[in-house]
Amino acid sequence: MQKTSKKTPFGLCVGAFLLLLINFSCQRDKGKNIPDVAHFTEVPEWVHFEEVLCPEDGDSNPQILDQARKNYPAFWDLFFTQVVPLVTRDMPPDTRDSVVLQFVSDERVRWLCDTSAMILGDWSGWQASVDEAFRFHQHYFPEKDLPRMYSLISEFGYLPFIFEDVDGRNAIGVSLEMFLGEDFPYRAYVGLNPAFSAYMTRTYNRDHFAMRILEVLVDDYCGFPPGERLIDQMIHNGKKKYILSRLLPMTPDSVIMAYSQEDLAWCRENERNIWAHFLHSDLLYNQDRLSINKLITPGPNAPGMPPEAPGNTGTWIGWRIISAYMERYPETSLSGLIYLDNAQDILEKSKYKPRM
Repeated sequence: MQKTSKKTPFGLCVGAFLLLLINFSCQRDKGKNIPDVAHFTEVPEWVHFEEVLCPEDGDSNPQILDQARKNYPAFWDLFFTQVVPLVTRDMPPDTRDSVVLQFVSDERVRWLCDTSAMILGDWSGWQASVDEAFRFHQHYFPEKDLPRMYSLISEFGYLPFIFEDVDGRNAIGVSLEMFLGEDFPYRAYVGLNPAFSAYMTRTYNRDHFAMRILEVLVDDYCGFPPGERLIDQMIHNGKKKYILSRLLPMTPDSVIMAYSQEDLAWCRENERNIWAHFLHSDLLYNQDRLSINKLITPGPNAPGMPPEAPGNTGTWIGWRIISAYMERYPETSLSGLIYLDNAQDILEKSKYKPRM
């Protein structure tokens, strides 16, 4: 979505040359101070559940479906009771099997499987980006098991989601049709669902694939914010973005933030102005969700700021505060960072001060 070029007193949009200069200067450090993770050879196990739903021979085999139910009971139950809620746990087996077979024989499901396979192409490249991120995960979180990955078709129902597998291990479900690219006509199939606005679907692509998967895992590690104030939400979200940036060290910051390059450049150019706005408008300790929601969630604009300002600027500043804190306390591990829950203390110790 294009931002207006209207000038405002808050801060001017940078010109094309300055935009390029900022992007170059801020990305050139990517690749520095990255730990060597080549010795981590374990990678997540992938279960391609879409192949159970849509076998290559085109025939929905009841025996194959039944075997998948026995092999992956936790995911099977989750998928058919919640992801595509077709069955209930008290449904008679014959009725359940009939409903499941009808679903996997549906032309729309088959079309989604075929379309996803065609657009995504060679799966190995997609999987490799995730495998690499989990090598860094093993470096930073050696105490945690790797999650099991389930690829699936959810009929445009879900971005990646986390659940507990049958063995108690974390597992992540990945709906392939949610990564068909910004040019795919989602609205033709889902209507006016806000999750498929142009602002959101511009990130439904390969560039954001590994980030979206790691994002749900980091969300799970960090839990809920320790308070309702904007500062609590900012610091909490900032921790998650900082951790993601460590797990995906070569991924552009714009992808970590789910920003466009222009959005990110505007935030960098106006960091001091954004912080001043939060302070002068008494927003840091505001607990009114309606007043602060767009400052801590993705969206095309931010209330009280120029039209060039993207949403989620509170999260962006939170990330900057956490980065300042970690520079001052480099001995802090990512696991240790997760358990720091006093936002005011983190802010004060960070000595955060935006550049002129």
